Amino acid sequence: MKGFLQTVTGPVAHTDMGLTLSHEHLFNDLSSVVDEPHYAFSQQLVGKKVSADLQWGLKHDPYCCADNMDRKEIDDVIFEINNFMSLAAGRLSTPPDQNHWTGCLSAARSCLKTGLNIVASSGPYLEKFESARIHKPVELLASLIDKELNQGIGETDIRAGMIGEIGVSPRLPKRSVTACGQRLWHNVTTPTRR
Repeated sequence: MKGFLQTVTGPVAHTDMGLTLSHEHLFNDLSSVVDEPHYAFSQQLVGKKVSADLQWGLKHDPYCCADNMDRKEIDDVIFEINNFMSLAAGRLSTPPDQNHWTGCLSAARSCLKTGLNIVASSGPYLEKFESARIHKPVELLASLIDKELNQGIGETDIRAGMIGEIGVSPRLPKRSVTACGQRLWHNVTTPTRR
């Protein structure tokens, strides 16, 4: 539908979107990639709970803090959403994660509890999180993106509202970019789809 953006709870008029923060990983579980600190100052981040006073270090070395990489509880995310909304009535977009459809369910629950509009996205993510899915032929990747945009993500009827973040890894850039490009062109140029 022209003039609307698909959110995890349904279409919203673009005029009602307001300020939008993009690329916010609300429910991303990166616990499998916690790493050793890369800088001397990063040692103080190891084993700590994420807090505003650690933000400076987490921007530079996010993977050394297990709490920063762990999947967040829905109540913790709702607390953060409410803080965000108290400062600026806005909207968020969230890239796909390796548990894409469960993350979308949590995002939808968060929207219903807070009133915030969240836009989920589709497209191949990073190779280390996608496992076998990322190595599918372009046609199958494109078909999956089309399904997520027009029918629903995973086993849900929650539709993605955008394509991206397009993950690139050494062996998949051409495949992922081609699949995303095909679906973007198809979904933008086919009037009956939107």
